[in-house]
Amino acid sequence: MNKPWLNEPFDMEPSRAYTLDAGWYLDPEVYKLELDTIFART
Repeated sequence: MNKPWLNEPFDMEPSRAYTLDAGWYLDPEVYKLELDTIFART
């Protein structure tokens, strides 16, 4: 997985809003990272 995470300030203007690349939602490696780092604690 070579997706850069850009920790940019939040822009309150909806006309300039965007979402993460679809790969962040569908990538099995990202899913495993989420399970290990977020949901493993519960």
